[in-house]
Amino acid sequence: MTGRIRFALLSTADFEEETFAAQIIGHLLSLPEFLRPKIFDAYEPLKRNVDSLDEIVGVLVNEGVERTGPRSGGVLLDLNGNIGYQIHWRKTERPGFSLVGGSLTFDAIGRDESKLNLWIDNVRSLVEIVGPAYGEVRSVSTTGTNHPFSLQVRLPDVPPVSIYGKEYIDFFGRHQIESAPFLETAKVGECYWLVAHRTVLEEVPSAKRSAIRSHLGADAFMADGRSKYKDGRAPTFDLSNSLCAD
Repeated sequence: MTGRIRFALLSTADFEEETFAAQIIGHLLSLPEFLRPKIFDAYEPLKRNVDSLDEIVGVLVNEGVERTGPRSGGVLLDLNGNIGYQIHWRKTERPGFSLVGGSLTFDAIGRDESKLNLWIDNVRSLVEIVGPAYGEVRSVSTTGTNHPFSLQVRLPDVPPVSIYGKEYIDFFGRHQIESAPFLETAKVGECYWLVAHRTVLEEVPSAKRSAIRSHLGADAFMADGRSKYKDGRAPTFDLSNSLCAD
């Protein structure tokens, strides 16, 4: 098989805070061998072996760098080219979201569904740690996957798995989310884990995406391959952790 599945968790938390960063990295280093990264660096090519939690956290938070003015940090972690992770944050004058993301290839799964389930369990565990504002799991081969989007304008179109954090829970309302026509609705940490399709390997059928958008409010979503929106409905996010200090 060819192709790749990815997850993305967009957060308003302070990823420059070492204790929080260590929780995320520590989780990745505790994964089963099939999922655990072996090399890392701040950018490609990845040249450092994964030997020390403190070393990786130091790279992510720019240890020793003065914490004033515009700045950013990030780390890439990889197993074997088939499974990888990325963490990135930025503090500037323009507010934004921090990211924990990752992907695995269809080749890494083969015909062993248990491997995919382990990977998804890893994403669920990260949701509990990160508490994202929004997250998703989808194949990169599906329509609109690479379209840019802004959560401050609209959500992307409905993926096989959506993760709604407290901002969207307040925005849509718990009853409206729980009564939406998802196949599965579950609480993971403080978030909702919402399954719209039986497999993350495929695109959500158009009729199902349309039904979910209509239930929650079509003007809160991108739809049908469109990538440019001037307006829409979205929560108000506290993005103060992404602003730089004077």
